Formats: sequence, structure tokens, C-alpha cells
Amino acid sequence: MANYLERIFDDFKELARSKRKENKKFFGGLSKQDGKKLNAQFHAMHEEVFAETDCLKCARCCRTTGPLLTKQDIGRISKKQGMKPADFEKQYVRVDEDGDNDDAMKVSETFTQSNRLHATYNFDLLEWEGLTIQEMKDVIDNAVSTFNGTGKLCFAFSNHDVPRSISRQIAPLNVKREDSKDLQLLLLKLESCLIGSTCIYQGEELAFEDVTDIPLEKMQDPWGIEFAATFPGRDTCRTPMVWDASAPNGGFSDANQTWLPIGKQHFKQAALGEVKKPDSIYNSFSEFLAWRKSQPAFMQANTMTKLSGSDRQIIFDRISEQQTLRCCFDFDTLTASFEEI
Repeated sequence: MANYLERIFDDFKELARSKRKENKKFFGGLSKQDGKKLNAQFHAMHEEVFAETDCLKCARCCRTTGPLLTKQDIGRISKKQGMKPADFEKQYVRVDEDGDNDDAMKVSETFTQSNRLHATYNFDLLEWEGLTIQEMKDVIDNAVSTFNGTGKLCFAFSNHDVPRSISRQIAPLNVKREDSKDLQLLLLKLESCLIGSTCIYQGEELAFEDVTDIPLEKMQDPWGIEFAATFPGRDTCRTPMVWDASAPNGGFSDANQTWLPIGKQHFKQAALGEVKKPDSIYNSFSEFLAWRKSQPAFMQANTMTKLSGSDRQIIFDRISEQQTLRCCFDFDTLTASFEEI
């Protein structure tokens, strides 16, 4: 197989052109195949090819296609190497060809131009180590300067690739752990008051924290398995949703076991139980969303001012023709207040 690959690479473009009609017919027929069987066949062929292919000997991909590193990637790798991120960038990283230098807002602006995407998902609030209040202000102000007056941006504080929001934000925001639920509610309100749309990651509405006691033999994330001693990987935020504390596997599955183990601490905040608690994060956030739906400044426009407030506050106005609403998020009291002006 390796000799075959080496033989065809030099004439690859010419071979591709000569087989164009045949390839078009082949790929056109794939849509008629059984998806699951096709997926299994693909993975089997992949294993067969790479069992006989010495990537280090060939290295054509490495010579022609460099890895794309985000700020999060650089932060993780530099920490593993015992380097400052800036030093790692200076020594090992160069700006990619389009010149955006991991400027997510610039990339989002490019992809939402006319006849392209309606909106893009933004990662700037997903910093692995969390963000300080000033860093949050910088991210949001950058978004406002680029997308104010549009609905072309989707913000999130959590997703499946970074620690859960309260797990990573407690330290940089200088919040006590016993106040983590109040912090979660404040962050939920903040992200749902910004311009654009909001993506709430499963468990945020229940104030789930990361599951950090997953045994090595039950990990699934390749990063976590490889660097378990110093880096827990991404499984910590990917554990199954707990619906019913009294049901097997928390009501997530009736299988003998789940892909990742259930987080034991999440049973205390099982979804169906939280729905029944009047003062739960779930119900408090639901009430807030119902109120938000009645505010023209949120529902009729996507315009807001630049951020202001003390070093422990985030303050801005949401503006529509019918209403101007001042939004204040206080990280000392962990409360949000709203005033029509």
C-alpha cells in the first residue's frame, strides 16, 4: 500500500482528471447507500490503508498542510511545555495565510457577508482557563463593534470542548464556590442579553460543574487519555445528562452502561427534580426568559452600547425604537438588574 501511494502521488492530479467522470458517478451513488453500512466500510478501509502506510516516512500532509491552532490550543500546549503562550507563539506559530491570526470575530464577519452564512458561532467567551471581567468586556465590545445592529453572531459560555462555565469561571471572577449557582444564573442572564443569539449548553440551566473523577479506563477523549496525569481532557464536560435521580443511569439511558460514567454530583441537580423546585436555577432562568420575551429592546432589535461599569460590573444598554433598557450585571452581589431609561 505504501509503495502504491508513493507511486501515485507524483501523477495524482493527472490521475484525478482522468477518473473525473468515474469518480463523479461513484460519489453520486453514495447517497443511495445505507449510511451506517457505508460508515462502517469507510472506517474499515481507513484502518486497512493506514495499517500499511507509514505517515512519518511519507509526511506529504505535514509538508503541505499545517495544523490550525486556536488560542485555546496554544494555551493548552504552552502549559504542557512549561512556556508562556506568547513565547510559544513567537517560537512555533505563524499567522495563517488569510491573516486573521485566530481573530474569531474577523472570521465570523467574513463568513456572514452577503450570500454566505446567516450567523456564526463565536468562541471568544470559551477560554479554557476562564475570563476576567475585563476580558469579558473586551470580547463583548469587540463583538459590538463588528456586529452591532445585526443578529449574525451566536454566543456561548460553554460547549463540549471546554470545562463547564462555572467550573472555569469561579477563579478568574473571584467567586466563592458556595456561590457557584448564583454565578451560573448571572452568566446565563448575561449571555442571553447580548446581541445575536445564545447557545445554552446542556447542564448550564442546572448549574452542572465538571466531572473530574472519571477513571482513566473509562475516559473516551484521546487528549484526556494521553495526558491524564496533567490534563483531564474534555470528557469532564461531556458526561451524560442526569434527568431522574431515581432512575438507572440518571434516566439518560436504559443500557447496561453509558459511554461515559454519570457524574455522581449531578444527581443532586437532576433535571426533573430541579423543575419542581421554585427557587432552582432552572426555574429562575425560565422566569427570566419569559420576562425577556416581553422586552422590545431584546425582541425587536439587535443593538447595544459599548460596555461600562466598575471593575466588578458589566453595564450596557439594549436599544430598540420602542425601548432602551439598561442592563447591569454585578459580580460582587451576583445579581442582574434592569432599568428602562
